[in-house]
Amino acid sequence: MAKRVDNSSASKANYPTQLSIAREAGLSRTTVAEILAGKRLERYNDETQRKVFEVAQRLNYRPHRSAQEVRRGRSNLIGVFHSSSPIQATVERAEGLGRAIMRSGFELFLNDGLWYDHNIEHSIEQMLRARVEGIIISGPLQLDIRKIERLVTTLKSANIPAVSVSAYDEIYLRGFPAVGADFALGFAQLTHHLMEQGYRRLILEASASLGGELSRYNGFGQAIREAGGHLHDHVALDKYRNPWQGNGIEGIMVDMMSPAAGRFQDPCGRGSAYMEQLLERGLEADAIVASNDYRAFGMMTICHRKGIDIPGSLAVTGADDSYLATHGLVPITSLRQPIEEMCDLAVETLVRHIKGTATSRDCGGFLPCQVVVRESSSRSSISLPTPLEITV
Repeated sequence: MAKRVDNSSASKANYPTQLSIAREAGLSRTTVAEILAGKRLERYNDETQRKVFEVAQRLNYRPHRSAQEVRRGRSNLIGVFHSSSPIQATVERAEGLGRAIMRSGFELFLNDGLWYDHNIEHSIEQMLRARVEGIIISGPLQLDIRKIERLVTTLKSANIPAVSVSAYDEIYLRGFPAVGADFALGFAQLTHHLMEQGYRRLILEASASLGGELSRYNGFGQAIREAGGHLHDHVALDKYRNPWQGNGIEGIMVDMMSPAAGRFQDPCGRGSAYMEQLLERGLEADAIVASNDYRAFGMMTICHRKGIDIPGSLAVTGADDSYLATHGLVPITSLRQPIEEMCDLAVETLVRHIKGTATSRDCGGFLPCQVVVRESSSRSSISLPTPLEITV
């Protein structure tokens, strides 16, 4: 019979304790605990203190967080639920939150979710078990209203302060502070820029079902109306037909296709597919306002392949001012989010709520974006063409 090997301890981490330090140094555990904690040091001479720290260093001792929490009565942790995405702005937001939390004197407890199949309820439960002192919801949740209501109930019953950053979901409508970019104002400014360049038939690529993209529609529509133009009812991509009624300013939102749930989404590829379908339906427009740079880049790639001049025949704008906005054949006019300022405001707001110093004004806020004009929408050096009329 083969000899049975006991591997029961093979995978167990060997963390040194204050007791193991005490045994190695020939001291009592109380002595070691007090010296490591910096307490009652007048009782111990320099040689004893030096011996404790030398043994602790040699054994790679690290304080036990749970034990520290019990002694302090707090964890010093801020939990962040971060929505994964290939979008650069999402990565910048995660980095900005991490830096802001460290500067605040707290430590970061990060939980990452899938873009379309979130495990947020499980993640929040893990954070609560870790005794986080506050929680930041970063990015759109993409949850149905019942799940959001359960999430809000969980946080409120635990009496945990929370702040949303760029969530644009119902969570911030339930009493939690919210921080984000003012996309309504930003997309109004983008649309005004296009109209000032002479563009008259404008399409907004977005999705009316998503909070952040709905604010894009609100800004787009506001600008069209302010210019005395006509705003058509938004339509799904597969139902798009040329809506234009005359030669004045007109705008319409054509919904982005719903992505397949649970799969990695190529944002550039989604923009390419969007443009392909618009062209198949006989696109007749002279400007498209894309919801981000990645989709704008995908649209412009298709235009380049089909010989459509940008911006001579068609203007395209993006958002987030990512690296793609400057690295393509035609630099993309984009909307720059104040991500660092948003992260700082979110953490500052949360910390005040944690410390009990928040006032009624500590409810977050939506910060203005900056329109960065580049070649994809500039007509400064070209003559005004007729609207694009192409059927593929």
